[in-house]
Amino acid sequence: MTLAIKRYKHKPLFVEAVQVTRDNMAEVAEWCGGTLQTTEEEKPRKYILVATIRPNHERQTWAFMGDWVLKTDQGWKIYNKKSFSKGFDLVVEPAPRVHVEIMGQPNPNHLVLPIQGSSAMLI
Repeated sequence: MTLAIKRYKHKPLFVEAVQVTRDNMAEVAEWCGGTLQTTEEEKPRKYILVATIRPNHERQTWAFMGDWVLKTDQGWKIYNKKSFSKGFDLVVEPAPRVHVEIMGQPNPNHLVLPIQGSSAMLI
């Protein structure tokens, strides 16, 4: 019997993510349904308490400044800056292609490409 070995690739995990900063902490808490909290340490630090999916320990429910809050298909996750930069790359979406009508007739050979601001260029 011949062993049937095939090649597979790991499916990518697409997420929405935002890095927590001093300026956006309240907005991130609202976005993820979290609550603003303060640690009970000698030097108290603010964080967002998030209802994350399958946390292994309490720290995985706390989003401090510099951490990333991720929205996945299954729920919320928190990554520290180092883990996020190792595991995720920014997805760059291609610019939309738009057909142009010239003299009332669609011409699929012409595209409108966005240029900075509200201008467009016909090519």
